[in-house]
Parts: sequence; structure tokens; C-alpha cells
Amino acid sequence: MNILPKQPEPVKVAYFSMEIMLENDIATYAGGLGMLAGDILRSLCDKSIPAVGITIAFNNGYTNQIINNDGTQQFMPAEWIKNDQLSMMSETVTIIIEGRELTIACYRYDIVSPKGFIVPVLLLTTDYYTNSDDQKYFTKYLYDHDQRIRLIQEAILGIGGTKILRKLGYDNIENFHMNDGHCAFLTLETLKENNYDIQKTKNQCCFTTHTPVPAGRDRFDYDMVYKVLGEYLPLNIRELAGNDKLDMPQLAWSLSKYVNGVSKKHGVVSTDMFKDEIDYITNGVHLFTWASPVTQEIFDKYLPEWRSDINQLNNIDSVPDDVLLQMQQINKKNLVEYVNKYLDHKHDHGSRFDTNALTISFGRRCVAYKRPDLIFYDLKRLLRLGIGKIQIIYSGKTHPDDGEAADILKRIIEYRNKFSEIISIVYIENYCPSVAKFLYSGSDVWLNNPVVPMEASGTSGMKAALNGTINLSMMDGWFIEGVEMQPESSFIIGEQPSELYPTRNDAKDSDDLYKVLEDQVIPMFYENKSEWLKKVRASIKLATYFNTNRVVDEYMKKAWKN
Repeated sequence: MNILPKQPEPVKVAYFSMEIMLENDIATYAGGLGMLAGDILRSLCDKSIPAVGITIAFNNGYTNQIINNDGTQQFMPAEWIKNDQLSMMSETVTIIIEGRELTIACYRYDIVSPKGFIVPVLLLTTDYYTNSDDQKYFTKYLYDHDQRIRLIQEAILGIGGTKILRKLGYDNIENFHMNDGHCAFLTLETLKENNYDIQKTKNQCCFTTHTPVPAGRDRFDYDMVYKVLGEYLPLNIRELAGNDKLDMPQLAWSLSKYVNGVSKKHGVVSTDMFKDEIDYITNGVHLFTWASPVTQEIFDKYLPEWRSDINQLNNIDSVPDDVLLQMQQINKKNLVEYVNKYLDHKHDHGSRFDTNALTISFGRRCVAYKRPDLIFYDLKRLLRLGIGKIQIIYSGKTHPDDGEAADILKRIIEYRNKFSEIISIVYIENYCPSVAKFLYSGSDVWLNNPVVPMEASGTSGMKAALNGTINLSMMDGWFIEGVEMQPESSFIIGEQPSELYPTRNDAKDSDDLYKVLEDQVIPMFYENKSEWLKKVRASIKLATYFNTNRVVDEYMKKAWKN
């Protein structure tokens, strides 16, 4: 029998998330939600807090992306060999889906701190010999496009995950934490365990919402829900989860003692969305995962206590200018070499990237609300201000079913092909942590221009700032707080809107972007290195707050108080 490492009792939190980034090539994540979950679990481990993570071991993960020279894409299964990186548990549980028994098996991955403390992560699968082929398919793809499959996946995670915890002997869990609404069915299983005592169930559950607008919430028709999950639904399900459709965030919110958004601004947006006072705990990043080797080397040498006392990064002013400049140059050299090798590998005969040019990067999931192509709104203006001065790196996957995002990516590639002799542009396929780490540390500027208030928080800019890369961003999500804490750390696109839901205006936002590039970013980079380095230092200081050690501390005080 494959026994879990002995954990101190009681377990403070069972952390449920539909995706968790554990390692670059463990295909259990798609974007920021999974990155955050992995970082929080790593900080729980660093701080020796008894915890366990719950997610799904998707056979084919999200997708592997291939970008053709004309900007069209191909998507390949993100296949991986689970037994190479995970341990199979002997225990299984059974749930009833569509009136049939479904066996849920479980893998284990251990997060181990430098002190040897272990936080196990349980990864559920229905790819098990007792299940039929159609049942094995349930855990094949992360975020399957079929609503019925999505519903079943969320039942596997919430109901199956709770059952497997009990089967493994986790009988004294103080808090069940739902990282977004995908996990909300765990409330139904705990409600059943508590003999349908709502208050007792609420006392055990916490919910973090990441959705900034109602349209982004998982909602399922009750006809389908009853057919799939009939026996798991309490008589008052419509009171808990919505009268018209089963609304997963509403179900989670209804049965939680604590609910939070993921930035101060998102807390306000969530309060408006749920029509109830919603708190906030602003996201952070795991510093020791996202600081580049070169960055860590400099911190270790000049701020030797930073690993045990993150506030030591406030002393970054003591690091000499030439050392900080050298750190940036080495990080940038590594990025430029990576990009040029990528272009060679793609047999791309366009222009190559230069370590001396201002390098702007945009790395995140490619979706319309993030507006990755905003910088191309006025091509003549971009080319006029950018010729010989800027180079742009993109990376980010589109969902295979997202035609609008695919069109945006294709346009970027078309611009790249058309203007390659004037401005160096690259779109690196198959965005993943290993690619991201080059971008976070080697870029000069990290660009973020979403439609406000669609950016609930964002963490990529935090990872960039940690490495001294300067943010150029709209006033949304975490960035608002970052500017308040360190006004000199960033370049700001436009102003913070007074309305909660301002009208989208790409013309104005692009004009503001061009102005700040032309009047501030480009002149400072090329003509005033001392001012640039002041921004680099202020950026690094942001990491003293925007880290998951602080996030975990806040959850301990506000949510996991048992």
C-alpha cells in the first residue's frame, strides 16, 4: 500500500483547484489559476502548514500549441506519462454519475520544502480499468468544451476529491478551500456528511472567486444537472445555487464562511456581482520559483537573509548600480539567445533580437479581453515610434475553441511577417513556465492592457517585477495596489477609471499606450539609465508584498481560523 506521508493533525486546509501547476511538464494547468494554486501550496509547504492539494490528473492536459508561419494554429494533446512523475495510490472511491458507478483513482505528488516538510497533492483520474471507455474520457482534457463533461469533471473534483480524502484517512480537515467555482460540489459532499446542517458546512468551507463578470461563471441547466448528479443534490439546491441554472460560484458562496476576491479592486467588483460584501486577499507569487537563477544569485550575495526574511528585498538600494545592471544584462542575454534559437528552430528568416534594444513582452493566455494586439491599433504610429527602438515578444496559448483569440493571434503573426524588417516581433508557441521564466527576467518591460475591470488580479506582472522587469499596465487588478505601494515602480497606461465598469475604448487606450511609450519608456530606457534603475529597484521591492507567503498568512488570519 502506498501510504501518504504522515501529516500533523489536524490538517489546516484541503486546497481544491481544477488546475495546479506542479512542474513544467506535468500537464495539470492552463494559466494563472493553476500557477497561483501551485504557488500557494509551495508557500504552505515552506511555512510547514499542514495541508493537502486536490486536483485532476488530466491525461492530455490543456494542449500543445503549434503556430504555423501564416499564424494558423494546430493543437496536439499534451500527453505525459503520469507514472514517471506521480505515485499511484492503491485506494479508490466510487461515485454515481448518470445512474452508473464511476471509479475514481488517485495519484500523489509531494511538494517538499528545504526543511523536508511535505504537502501532498492528490490528482484524481477516471482512466481506470474498471471504468468504461466513455467514463475514462471524463478526465482526458482540462476544460473540455462539452458542458456535460465539464459538469462531470467538477463533480469528480468536488465530490470525488472529498471522498478520496476521507478514504485516505483525512478525517480532521479544518478547512475545505475552493480555488474558484469549479470546486463547489465539495460543499454538497460536506453538507451530506454534516446531515445537511448548513451552518456546520459553512464553518468548514472557504471560497476564492477569480471571476470578474457574471458571464464568466460556470452555470449548468438543471435538467442536465439532475440527470448527471441526481442523488447528490439536496432538496434546496435552487436556494443555494440559483433558481434558473445551477451557478457554481453561487453554490460555493452560499455554503462558505469566508469568500474573497483576488485584489482590492476585484473585491469591489465581486461585492457588486454577488450583491454581498466580499473581502479580498490580493494574489502573490512564490518568489523562490519565479526569481531567475541570476536574480537569486545577486539576492543571495547582497541580501543574504532574503530567503528567510522577504522584507530584506526592501534593501535592494544597497546593491550597486553596476551589479544590478549586470544582473539585467545577463538575464536579457539569456532571453535573447533563447528567442533567436527559437526562431532558428522554426526556420524563421526574419530579423533577430538584439540585447541592446528595448524589449517589451506580453506573456499570458491569449484571450480577447486581455487585448494582446492593442499595441497594433495604429500601425503607422507604432512603426514610427518603434523603428530601431523596440522589439516585442509574445507568448500565450489560445483555447482550441476560441475563434476570436485565434484571429487575434493570426493578426499578430501577419503584422510580424509584414513588418519584420522594421520592428522585431516574435510569438513563441506553447507558453509554459520554462518559457515564462525567460520572459519575466529578461524583458525590460512587461505589457498588460486588459479591458478594465476584467483583470481580477494577474500574477505575471508580479513575477516580472520580482526580477526587475518594469510593468507597463492599465490600472486594473493587482497593479492598482502595486502603484500605490511603489509609485516609481511602473509605467501607467491612462488613468484609473471612476466607473466600476467603464465602456471599452480601444482607441483611447491605445493612444495612452503610445504616449507613455513615446514620452516616458523609450526616452528613459535609452537616455537615463539612473532613472531606469530606480524603477527596477522599486519593482523588486513590490515582491515584499506580492508573494504567496503573505497570501498564506492572510488566509490563516481571515479564512483558515479554526
